[in-house]
Amino acid sequence: MSERFDVIGDVHGSVAVLEGLLGKLGYRRTGDGPWEHPDRRAVFVGDLVDRGPGQRRTIELVRAMVEAGTAFAALGNHEFNAIGYATRRAGGEGHLRERNRKHFGQHQQFLLEYPVDGDDHADVIDWFRTLPLWLELPGLRVVHACWSDEHIELLRAEHDGPYLPTGAHLERLFTKDHPLYEAIDVVLKGPEVLLPDHLHYRDKDGQLREKARLMWWTVSHRPTLRDSAVFIPGSTDADGNPHPGFDDTPIPASAVRPYRDQVPVVVGHYWFDGSLRTLSPSAVCVDYSAVRHGQLVAYRFDGETSLSHEKMIAFP
Repeated sequence: MSERFDVIGDVHGSVAVLEGLLGKLGYRRTGDGPWEHPDRRAVFVGDLVDRGPGQRRTIELVRAMVEAGTAFAALGNHEFNAIGYATRRAGGEGHLRERNRKHFGQHQQFLLEYPVDGDDHADVIDWFRTLPLWLELPGLRVVHACWSDEHIELLRAEHDGPYLPTGAHLERLFTKDHPLYEAIDVVLKGPEVLLPDHLHYRDKDGQLREKARLMWWTVSHRPTLRDSAVFIPGSTDADGNPHPGFDDTPIPASAVRPYRDQVPVVVGHYWFDGSLRTLSPSAVCVDYSAVRHGQLVAYRFDGETSLSHEKMIAFP
């Protein structure tokens, strides 16, 4: 029998919900040991940190599982941003991710529990650096936001594998207009398209967005914003009013590069809510806004080649 996996969505410090989901999935903990399952392994899609109140406990729980071999974990955009916030540029002037008010606000919960000058902050950032950008497991792929062969191959060539490069090579991933900046952005955040002015929106963090994420898992011959861009329910317009949703503004067909492989892929990142559903027979998202009073979701993978919503488990 092939190895079986439980792929868990964005935790964002919601450690009590994570413990509840692990228990529901049949994982147990003996004493101070790691959570484990007798014949399954957990896989985390990334975004362990920021937002929620249990940053340290979440990291300690997941790290213990990874180091004990009872789980895998992929890098999310929030861990990537934390690395940039902590890492000075090669010339010593500033950091890879600028330390401004906006970015501090996004990292605030993490920084409250891991102050930047503490030894444990440096240690956890070093651990984030060990997390792969994607996972290729038996019969299954896991990546935080988008499986794009083109961009994954660019990143793979940079470091001969799925891990972040170091030094000046890492700085390229934080340098706008560099091909590696686009590559890491697509893999960890998803491909985007510019929105017309009247469709700009504020996300659940209140950030004004001028771009929309594209549904890279669908095929559309005449794509429009309505059928090919991800709209997050509950978003508002720039003035704080309920957003009407995207319209039939056409977008270039070349902007949407659908996932056509037969190997199933599991992602997080997209803040879904409502009923659990797959994206396509070969793609599923397990981010259902756990930290925003949603649910923490796992997909129970048992080697199937066609994914089913019936394999999605939520807590609470």
